[in-house]
Amino acid sequence: KLDTVPAIVISIGATGAAMNTKTFAETLANEYGGPVLIYDRFNMGLSDNTTTSTGTKNGMDLWLSQLDQMFDSDIVGLKGKKFHMMSFSMSTVTQFQ
Repeated sequence: KLDTVPAIVISIGATGAAMNTKTFAETLANEYGGPVLIYDRFNMGLSDNTTTSTGTKNGMDLWLSQLDQMFDSDIVGLKGKKFHMMSFSMSTVTQFQ
């Protein structure tokens, strides 16, 4: 369905946010008529911590790398396609601006 209706990608943050967002995403997909994907970066539950400092494993390079991997993944299905991005994650809102 990604070929006819652009996906909506919801970037979330905070512990347990995926569980709370699942019902919203399902309702949105039914109303929108297209796929809705929930995304949260992986790194020990620190999705809103994008502070880069020397020696940290959880910085902007990792955050952007994870987004690039998702957008370029053949498995996810967004590669080369238009999609809408919305966010409940402060780090996503900040970094996309």
